[in-house]
Amino acid sequence: MTQQPNQAPDGRLLYFSPVFWRSYPQRPHAFARYFLDRVGARVLWVNPYLSRLPRLRDFRTSLKLHDQQTELLPGLEVVTPFALPIEPLAGGTALNRAVFWQSLLKYMTEFSAGGRLWIGIGKPCDLAIETLKQVKHHTSFYDMMDNFPAFHQGLSRRAMMLAEETIVNEVDHLLVSSTFRP
Repeated sequence: MTQQPNQAPDGRLLYFSPVFWRSYPQRPHAFARYFLDRVGARVLWVNPYLSRLPRLRDFRTSLKLHDQQTELLPGLEVVTPFALPIEPLAGGTALNRAVFWQSLLKYMTEFSAGGRLWIGIGKPCDLAIETLKQVKHHTSFYDMMDNFPAFHQGLSRRAMMLAEETIVNEVDHLLVSSTFRP
């Protein structure tokens, strides 16, 4: 992935993050920074959206929690998709796709036109699955950092398990880390 001297960058990263860019820096931030430093191209960071059925505490959560003033980096663009929190329901994804995601999917396609596109998924969601299907890319990976279904209950847990399984079967590479316990 290193760039040759006097050669224009030809790679772009489209990354579906499990955390907001402005939250405190975590592994996804380091990954984006590494890509920008090593490839020297652009990164389109997709902030997470609520992809499960809402809970009462969601309405009390402060947005300040996600805003730790993490600085934007040169070459980084951040988008926050809008979606109704109905992804686990039958037809929920179709409604979000038809009403809210068309312009974003079009923009992602335009973003990919500047060279080879890597699609990275740090949070399983139906928008990431739609992007894998619709946006031409060079390679794709799932950065499996957590057991996402474990953070959900009922229908939302089953939907997250299905999304994760679909992504694992669709991407070219799977990135995982683990602690060995004998």
